[in-house]
Amino acid sequence: MWNKWRHVFFLTGSAILVGSINYYFKLDWCIVLIYNAAIGLLLRKGYLLTMKRSVELSRALVYLTIAVDMFATMIILPLKYTSYNWHEAELIHSLQYIRLAIFITTTIIIHVKLRRFIVA
Repeated sequence: MWNKWRHVFFLTGSAILVGSINYYFKLDWCIVLIYNAAIGLLLRKGYLLTMKRSVELSRALVYLTIAVDMFATMIILPLKYTSYNWHEAELIHSLQYIRLAIFITTTIIIHVKLRRFIVA
């Protein structure tokens, strides 16, 4: 059990470090790169779990929904750097509603599958 908590502490510390570096140095490209790497790793793990038994198949759904949620969250950041005024655009408002729907769906799926996700 301690090995799992050690990974949680490492990931939490890494997230705080990356967040503070981005806050002080404004390296948004670094955040986009980390998001892309995390999405790729989650999609790979979800794909590999789909090739296994049915127990792991339910865990694959969690990985895939987290990847989709991260993508929906990240897509707004690159749109910020275009020359268009996105604050008045209807596309951003629609994207916000879609992102909230994806977030709520991901939260429900994680809530339902959390015990199997952690134990397995």
